[in-house]
Amino acid sequence: MVYSRSFERSIIKLGNSMAITFPQEWFQNSDLQEHSKVFVLPVDDDTLIIQRNNYIDSDSILHIDLNKWPSDLSEQLILTAFKLNVDQLYVKYDLKKNKQDYLVMINKLQRKIIGFDYSVLNDNSGIIIRFLLDSTKTTLPEILIELFNTLKEFIIGVLDKSLVIDQGIYQEKFARKYHLGIRLLLATLLKYPKLEGAINRPIIRTLGDRITLLYSRELMNHVLAIKNLPKEMLEKYSQILIDFSDLILSIIEKYNNNIKEELLISFQKKIDKLKKSLDTIDLDIKQEENMIRNVISRFFSICTDLIEISITRILEAKL
Repeated sequence: MVYSRSFERSIIKLGNSMAITFPQEWFQNSDLQEHSKVFVLPVDDDTLIIQRNNYIDSDSILHIDLNKWPSDLSEQLILTAFKLNVDQLYVKYDLKKNKQDYLVMINKLQRKIIGFDYSVLNDNSGIIIRFLLDSTKTTLPEILIELFNTLKEFIIGVLDKSLVIDQGIYQEKFARKYHLGIRLLLATLLKYPKLEGAINRPIIRTLGDRITLLYSRELMNHVLAIKNLPKEMLEKYSQILIDFSDLILSIIEKYNNNIKEELLISFQKKIDKLKKSLDTIDLDIKQEENMIRNVISRFFSICTDLIEISITRILEAKL
């Protein structure tokens, strides 16, 4: 936007510093917000240029001294940097003193983070971590499909005791995809720094994907909670759980692809059918059975919410 007038500002005292405020009219069109970074370029004693930092197009670099952090938080700190879309992480770390802890941490991170790469600094004072993921190769909707497909595979593996599987593989696969989803979600939200008017449909769509992403983690946690229940208890509810995992995956696969009213109606009929199936199962007074029924109840609720998100996208397409 080109402005036809200049703005006069007064210098104010802020703590031990001097400051000026931005003109409201200019600030609203600048894509800046609290804690945004700007370039301050002194030209001469009378002229100072302030320019918005186009941080989205530049590499983000973070420096961290892990020697000051408890060892059990180091891994989580690096995972958080990955989720926040950091490109390079300079980590100060006493490799000689903490060699075993360092190797264990690196091994865990390589299994959890797609595109994780690192190198040791020449003076052995730390490491450089690079997150090499090219997020343009995938999208958040694609990751959601992969997450719920992994969830379905895990449910089948938990319920079918005849399968000899390493359940940790599915948990690690899910964790990697989930962290990738978080990264893509943040990158997508950066494209929409402010709401335009009462409705901003790209943000509404992205927030719907955010809810779906969180539901995937919640359901995985529920399955982890019931995976060690007695075999006969799992067998009793196995078909309903598998049918639910199929239904949720079908909704996720379709709700971004011009979903039609007829398909949603069929989804709702499947939910009603599953409810009737649950009602036909005799309830024993056991704590384990209450647990698995609570999980199934949450499946019902999440399916209903996903159908509501799908309805939003049907209406969105009509606007």
